[in-house]
Amino acid sequence: MKKYLLVLILIAIPVFTLKAQMENVPLSNPVYSFIKEMSVKGLIHYIDNDANLSKGRIDYFLSQIAKQDSSLSKVEKKFLKKYQLEFEVGGLDNSNTASLFGHGENFSQKVDGFLSKKLKYLYYIDKPENNLYISGIATRFSFSRSFKPSDSASNSYDGGARFSGTVFKHLGYSYSFDKGGLGGAEFLQLLTAPDLAHNFKFNENIENVRSFDYTDGYLRYQANPYEDMRISVQLGREQLKYGYGYGKSLVLSGLGPDMDFLRFNFDYDIFHYSSITASTVGNFSRYNREANYTKYWAANMATIEIKNLFDFSLEEAMVYSRPLELAYLNPFIFYKFAEQSLQDRDNGTLSFQLQTHFLKDIEFQGTFFLDEDIIGNLGDLQKTSNKTAYQVGTYLYEPFKLRNLSLVLEYTKIRPYVYSHIDNKNTYTAFGTILGNPIGPNSDEIYTKAKYNFSEWVNGLLEYQFIRKGNNITDAQGNLIRNVGGDVQVPYRGELLDADHAYFLDGNRVNTQIVTLGMNVELIRDIIFEFKYIYRLDNNVTNGTKNDVSFGFFRMNWDY
Repeated sequence: MKKYLLVLILIAIPVFTLKAQMENVPLSNPVYSFIKEMSVKGLIHYIDNDANLSKGRIDYFLSQIAKQDSSLSKVEKKFLKKYQLEFEVGGLDNSNTASLFGHGENFSQKVDGFLSKKLKYLYYIDKPENNLYISGIATRFSFSRSFKPSDSASNSYDGGARFSGTVFKHLGYSYSFDKGGLGGAEFLQLLTAPDLAHNFKFNENIENVRSFDYTDGYLRYQANPYEDMRISVQLGREQLKYGYGYGKSLVLSGLGPDMDFLRFNFDYDIFHYSSITASTVGNFSRYNREANYTKYWAANMATIEIKNLFDFSLEEAMVYSRPLELAYLNPFIFYKFAEQSLQDRDNGTLSFQLQTHFLKDIEFQGTFFLDEDIIGNLGDLQKTSNKTAYQVGTYLYEPFKLRNLSLVLEYTKIRPYVYSHIDNKNTYTAFGTILGNPIGPNSDEIYTKAKYNFSEWVNGLLEYQFIRKGNNITDAQGNLIRNVGGDVQVPYRGELLDADHAYFLDGNRVNTQIVTLGMNVELIRDIIFEFKYIYRLDNNVTNGTKNDVSFGFFRMNWDY
């Protein structure tokens, strides 16, 4: 219960005067891409293994970038101006912001404003100490078409709202909801929006029209008791990402369902600490609701920032499926030893992470991930108990003096049985989706991405993935013949059933290549038109068969 006590402590301590911007910015906001590029460029220091940032923190980064205006390209200066308007409290008025309700404009002026490059809200109160921003949201207005293996089509539509802001200078809040429907081919719906796989209404599918819904919301209290010190406590639900990863993190990729959580953060000078206890659900059972259950993911992460050199982080996490465990609610305890004192029933992981900052325009990242304890088996790394993974990558911004271009190269390797657990309820999953990297156990991936900012309103990207995976061997009916550790839902079952050694990429070998070509165009501010084409080729090396899929989609996202 120490996290709850921290809330009372934070309210009681003195605080410096600060802008009222305590609500978090959703991870889908494109400002994160700009912040990352400026960090690699060396203008700011952004530690993105705990990615969620408050509006005030982004405003701080933008102010630091503005002080180095001479280092920016023309496009970067326009990005800066665009985001300063969005994230600096107190600067909104009719000249730069369109509002559907209030603020003294007539209907014709409101229509003109919504068709312009002005920032857009349904309604806003933009005051320094207490503020409110109401946005209409629709992120799934889309039309999709597959070209292979068949000519099929699907469409989706949605609508909702977000209420966010800060009150009493320190209490940030957010509340959002979104409801939509779909039509057309189901397989294409899942290809273009894979998060539907863990949406309850989509899976339940009992309404006349196949539908989906989402909701997030939280309260977040932050205090700055001393200069360069930030302490915050947050209770609620939003998308989370934990750990490094230019493609997908090994720790928490953010691709699973949004979790309900209690979160504590402490930042002071070179030390950064985060602790989360989150609840989610196990695999979905359509016909037996009694089989559905709650599970928990708890994590602590400490980061030491060696300025102008590198950041080093130590992170631990625990997955368990019984009622809330007080030991994992404690932000100041080593989980693995605590788990052993609780009779070793849970799925514990540990990761070591490194990110460099000693070269401008070039950044390196690395993560070493351990699932359970391998100390007793270091002499034989092929044993099934050695459930390890690692990821290394580099991010280049403006390579070869090419302005506004970023390149990413990353390699990920995940050994057999990683993310699985002897108790199937404790797999490293939520709603059946892997919480970490989606390629899963017994696989590796080469991931590359090129992104180019044509302007502050248009960008294009090209991605290439090469994935190798060793799947479990099954018969024609899907019955397991040999377990090689390639399925997160099938753990090592003991020497009587499975070999005590697990060789990387053993089993039914499949090589997959994925090419993604995309473009985002923001003709009207806050309304983004997304165009994407994806080609996927699955080469079953073991069986000598190949299957390819190609599809494209147009999606209109707006948040105004």
